[in-house]
Order: sequence, then structure tokens, then C-alpha cells
Amino acid sequence: MQLVAHACTERVVLARWEEGDLAARSRVSYPDGLLAWARREFLRAKGHQASLLGTGGKAAEAAGKAAAGGGGGSGAGGRGARAEAAALALAVPTQPQHLRSRL
Repeated sequence: MQLVAHACTERVVLARWEEGDLAARSRVSYPDGLLAWARREFLRAKGHQASLLGTGGKAAEAAGKAAAGGGGGSGAGGRGARAEAAALALAVPTQPQHLRSRL
């Protein structure tokens, strides 16, 4: 809701700027936690996708840890672990595991 409100007020600000009122500013700030929320929900969905495809294992576990904010400490090491977990979560094979075992 805050993102929608922010975008609407920015349209008004831009219109005022075009009219020459360069002092106009938005009173609704951009939602600070939006990127973190989107990243967390995306990784959660990828983990769920992996479990539905039967790939589960490391990809689903890594996505779950990354979505929960785990997978490493703080600082650069934590970011590296989260990036690795995200990469594993995206590495979902095109053929489900239960079909591969029959071939």
C-alpha cells in the first residue's frame, strides 16, 4: 500500500515540477523493506517450486534458509552465503526427479 501511495504522490510531484514548482516533494516515502520482502518471498516461492518438482534437497533447503535470513553470518560472508543460497534455489532442473529416475 505504501508503494502505491508513494507512486501516486510522485506523479503529482512530477506534474508540479513540469509546472515550474521545483520545491514540491513527496510526503510518502518509498517503503524501505520492499526489496528485502520481495527477495525473501521470491526465494520462498522457488523453494516451494523445487519441492513440488521433486528436486527438494539442497535447492529447497537453501531457499528456505535464505528466505528465513539464515545461511551465514553478517557482513560480506553472510552476503556470499545468501547469494549462494539464491543461486542454488534458482538451479531447478527442467525435468522432475521422479521422471529422471525412470529413464
